Amino acid sequence: MQGARLADALCGRRGICWEEGDYSWRVIRSVNWLGTLTNENIMVSCFRKSLLTSAILSAVLAFAPQAARADMEVTFQEDAGPITTLTAASFAGISFNSTVGDFKVQFFGVTADDATPSSDLMSSVTKLSNTSGATHTLHINVTETDYTLPGGIGSSLDMTSHIGGTVSAGGSGQKLAFQSYASNSNLDFDTSGTSTGKQTPDISLKSSFDSTPDPSATFLRGSGLYSVTTTNDVTLVAGGAVNYATSTTLTITPAPAGLLLALGAVPGLGIGAWMRRRGRKTEAC
Repeated sequence: MQGARLADALCGRRGICWEEGDYSWRVIRSVNWLGTLTNENIMVSCFRKSLLTSAILSAVLAFAPQAARADMEVTFQEDAGPITTLTAASFAGISFNSTVGDFKVQFFGVTADDATPSSDLMSSVTKLSNTSGATHTLHINVTETDYTLPGGIGSSLDMTSHIGGTVSAGGSGQKLAFQSYASNSNLDFDTSGTSTGKQTPDISLKSSFDSTPDPSATFLRGSGLYSVTTTNDVTLVAGGAVNYATSTTLTITPAPAGLLLALGAVPGLGIGAWMRRRGRKTEAC
């Protein structure tokens, strides 16, 4: 079959066909015979080449440089304007000291810990000021993924949220809204999970502010990693300025004392029952 296809190809490509008695025709007939004998060898060779190609591609993909995944992110947005995004590796921390639109952001930082007995996501800014002649709002969103602690699958965590700071230049119309979230989706900026609720301390007057008593919520861990996100909307009048620090902390919920006592008694009950059964067996002997 290989030789027949070769003959057809030659006729079609060259526009020439040979008579059966011609020497060239006999050569092509010989090619046909050889093709029949080596057909299986050709198939085996192709199969081996295919395996070799697959192995080479696998090796190339294995050692090819991978795109870095950003697990910690911060976004800044003035009003409904463009978004400035900062990224870092998981739990690596982020710092920022620049301007966002009409806002001067001085020494802003984010840290996160994945640990026992508690994990957290924290942020702070030494000074945030509105340098324009009008009132504006700066939206600051922070997120961290890939939390593994504390606890494990099905653990009940107590999530506590806090914000506090100082107003160095106030004014009527200044306001702040801070909120914390935890989600089993492990997605960036996921605000569909458990939340401690919105915290809105008064920042209209030149004074310190605090969210005490800090709100809390129970977060039930799912079957894998989880993410924590905070949102902070700061509205400042012309020339307004504040500093603040935030924290979102997740601590494993301790079991009730009554439950611990009951669980502690279980081994004793088991030993007591075993001793009673052993006593009955001794009397029977």
